[in-house]
Amino acid sequence: MTNNIWRYLSIILPILLFGVLASLFLDRPGLQTDEILFANLSLGEISHTTYIARKIGGITFFVISYIGALKSWIFVPIFKIFGFNYFSVRIPMILLSMISLLLVYKAVNISFKKPLLAWFILMALVTESTFITMVRTDVGPIAIEYFCKILSILIIFKYLQNKKPSNLYFLPIVLALGIFNKINFIWFSNALLFSSLLLIFLLETKKERLTLVKWLGLTFLFEFVLFIGFNKLNPGMVSSSNIGIDLEFIKTKIQLFYYFGKGIFDGTGFYRIQYLISEETFGYNSLSKGIYQTFFYLFEVFLTVFIIYTLLIIRKILKKQNDNGDIYYLFFVSIILFISAQIFVVENARNLWHFYTLFPFFTICVFYAVYKLFGTKISWLFSVVVIIYNLNNFSTYVYALTNKTPNPFWSNKINELAEYVKPMKGEFVELDWGMSTQLLCSTKQDKFKQGFLTRKGELMAYLDNPEEVFYREHLENKELKDLYFISFQSKLADPKMNIIFDKMIDKKGYQKVLVKNFYENDKTLIYSIFRLKKG
Repeated sequence: MTNNIWRYLSIILPILLFGVLASLFLDRPGLQTDEILFANLSLGEISHTTYIARKIGGITFFVISYIGALKSWIFVPIFKIFGFNYFSVRIPMILLSMISLLLVYKAVNISFKKPLLAWFILMALVTESTFITMVRTDVGPIAIEYFCKILSILIIFKYLQNKKPSNLYFLPIVLALGIFNKINFIWFSNALLFSSLLLIFLLETKKERLTLVKWLGLTFLFEFVLFIGFNKLNPGMVSSSNIGIDLEFIKTKIQLFYYFGKGIFDGTGFYRIQYLISEETFGYNSLSKGIYQTFFYLFEVFLTVFIIYTLLIIRKILKKQNDNGDIYYLFFVSIILFISAQIFVVENARNLWHFYTLFPFFTICVFYAVYKLFGTKISWLFSVVVIIYNLNNFSTYVYALTNKTPNPFWSNKINELAEYVKPMKGEFVELDWGMSTQLLCSTKQDKFKQGFLTRKGELMAYLDNPEEVFYREHLENKELKDLYFISFQSKLADPKMNIIFDKMIDKKGYQKVLVKNFYENDKTLIYSIFRLKKG
């Protein structure tokens, strides 16, 4: 009884630690447009055009071309109970990720049958700074994707464990939800189904193989039909692809795999997005700098161990000297390789969240490899090193949260801007991307227009005569007293729209009147509100 209590606590306490770490300074950085692209629909469709991509029978099914309305539907009751705020937006995804971590532990324990190894992996994931920071703001989005990935793997493992066909009934549903949530989940779905074939051919008897192959085949067919159906309903859903014949393309993709792999591993990939953290920031104190520099090449060590042990496993399996744990290891390796191949050929897969599809499988494989190559004592040491490394990297993020000015697209000053414009009557034209959803959802008023886009959804900055188009769509036949323009003044914002706006003013004989400026805590100008008057 006592042993069971300690075992449960050893699992629950790390997951609770993750919840605490992910919830620190919950209102920093500010809400970002992509983070809450689902929220307009959840709040009752304040605007009928902002992130409402496709309706079927009057029901919105897609918020943008490749992201379905699953998260929007989930958040309808959440916003009704808790309102729209940092807590209601971020805490649900943190809680879902805590469940995902529990599922990871269960899946690893089933596959390798080594509770201590499963615990090592859990501790590494609980303290993994990229996972913590990405799910708390759920850019990508990745939280639901991560949950569906691990749950679908656990379904297959549970079947292999108890041979109950009823376990497999849920597999197509979970994969379908993953694809509906975001179309690139199809990378994982394909990888899982094909890797499962490898697993069952190495583990199961001929009769059991036949049963599972039928199930996997039917599931693949179902996912394929679903994928095609979604694309037919919502043309443009599938990103353009490239086979990779161009040498420059191949070189760029290889560089991205390394850059994002290392960036995900040490946290810098996402830190740099949210807080523009440079290498110098990791030296915010001498201890942090020392730890970061000491373990700077830890990712490269991980990658080397992964490659070496994978080659050894293939050799062992060919000689039939493997155990079941090795076969499960090869299953995870197969998922990594299948996903990587699909990321490689999809030309637009160039962001951190695309490459995060490879996790936590890489971490699982590396810890298993170290355990098998070096034994329990070295695994303990390895786990301690990784936890120290992770927590040090996360401490840099905490330092940034409390001391640094965020990337302007994550600015907390968006709250002040929303509060200022909320009581004002009239129409507000945004001159750049990065404000729309926050202002819409915070004020719950449909008075904001995206001036950087035409009514057809084209980028204004790339038109032949943008000043004239801007005038026709946003000023012609409108009362100037009811018209405001919000300019994103950050150096990171695209200056093209401000230039177009100023040229239009000169051509049409207007004068720009400043209504209010908004500044970051470091006195950097971030937003300006203007009105126009006849010259």
